[in-house]
Amino acid sequence: MIFSKKQNSVFTIQPLGRDIVVLFLAGLVLRLLLMPFFCHVDFLSEMRRVYATLTAGYYFPGTTRLIVYYVEMAFMQLFLPFLPHADTMFFVANGASTTAGIHAYSLFVSDPYIFRTLFLLKIPYLLFDMGTALVLYRMFAGKRQQMTAVACWLFNPVTLYAFYIFGRYESISIFFVSLSILMLRENRRLLAALMLGLAVNSREMYILFLPLFVLALISRHNTWRENIKQFALPAILLLLMLLAPMLVKKLFHLQPFFAGKESVVSHEIGRFWGLEINWFSPFFAGYAALCLFLVENESRDVMYKYVLSAGLTIAWFFFCCTHSAHYASWLIIFPISMLYFGKNTLLPFFLYCFCWILFWLFNTDAGVFTLFLASPIHKTLFAFKSIPQLYEQLWMPRGLPPLQFIRWFLHTMYAVSIGYLMIMMIKRQRDVS
Repeated sequence: MIFSKKQNSVFTIQPLGRDIVVLFLAGLVLRLLLMPFFCHVDFLSEMRRVYATLTAGYYFPGTTRLIVYYVEMAFMQLFLPFLPHADTMFFVANGASTTAGIHAYSLFVSDPYIFRTLFLLKIPYLLFDMGTALVLYRMFAGKRQQMTAVACWLFNPVTLYAFYIFGRYESISIFFVSLSILMLRENRRLLAALMLGLAVNSREMYILFLPLFVLALISRHNTWRENIKQFALPAILLLLMLLAPMLVKKLFHLQPFFAGKESVVSHEIGRFWGLEINWFSPFFAGYAALCLFLVENESRDVMYKYVLSAGLTIAWFFFCCTHSAHYASWLIIFPISMLYFGKNTLLPFFLYCFCWILFWLFNTDAGVFTLFLASPIHKTLFAFKSIPQLYEQLWMPRGLPPLQFIRWFLHTMYAVSIGYLMIMMIKRQRDVS
């Protein structure tokens, strides 16, 4: 069953076809097979914080990922009876230093209950992931690209890696982003703003979408009074959602699990944005241009302007700045959504996924993206070499280019695939039904 639009309600029930059921089941089985066997050390760090917060009754200071923490804590509370070694697996000696090291990670993956632990604690990621597939199915109702869009989401290697191999919570925020797009399709702008606010409180990166969302509501065909009516309430709601973590902290008198002595915000922001050329920051220059594009755009289609500008923002970020392999999952929803408007993004989408794999195979270490990734089957698997190690040992002595050249070349190809994807997102759409 899936949701369908009706005049007097947002959703009603509509039967699923046989093909889409088979597609969903295949995607579900693939995910169930991946869930128990892989994780990155960041997964352990995240769950240590969640467990400490849950058992101590305090919270970790910060103004981001409020929704993610509560979702993860709710599911951990539900599954604790099935995790008999939780107190040792997620032990934190110092609340100010919860990031796990190699030694703690080795003990974690050697625990006899590791497979059960990984499977259970990834269930919320699975639910939000499959929820996004359902949202896409609903979004493309009546479109001939419906099955294609759902298949691209269910079987692309980027999100499978990010959610189930690297083991991160990105599916939660992406689900809310997809819902914000769907609500714009249904012309439910306040609900769309609410969903975007939940996305921002799940992943701080989506704060960049707030100006884009508001500007997409503005039309040059309307008077300034009409435009104010269009964006005033959604903008106020987004502002309240942005302030939600501080409001929750004050309302419930939350006390931090630890008090940091030094602010690292400026350092982290500088590291995150990465690229700059003296005074010039290409990413922010491009982002400003996108905002001006929205102001000048003639289209009345709010959903189109929002999806296009948000997708271009994430793509441009990856083009300009360094990032982690699992961050690439942020982009996936947008080229898929652009199929709704008849954009030819299918080929560049596949090329992006292919270049992403090659790029990270050669720009990694044994714990991030190797043949055995971060498998907890047994810690001796870390003895298997990564692709860069094998290249330097087996192929480079035979006269092939040095490893750094291969990395630069693959990074260039990755950037080219992103640029090609951006061009096809901007290019005039073809007529579709």
